[in-house]
Amino acid sequence: MEGYGFLIGTREPESIKAALPVGKTARWYESLDRFANIMPASEKARHFATMFGMEILGLYHCFAADCTKESPLNAVPFEYQN
Repeated sequence: MEGYGFLIGTREPESIKAALPVGKTARWYESLDRFANIMPASEKARHFATMFGMEILGLYHCFAADCTKESPLNAVPFEYQN
């Protein structure tokens, strides 16, 4: 299983404030599930972030083995282009 979503925060100063989940896939190789949900959720995430004066900074993903560890480093950010 893989969870994924958006990293929300500020660019100045650069700071991640929240991870907003988008969904999960049953199998890591099912990329269609993953990408089918990201684009529709991006508008909701953008709206949510602007309500708090923030923006989408990137994407994260977490695999089942990693998700059980208590560490903020489980999230792997990717640059998000608005």
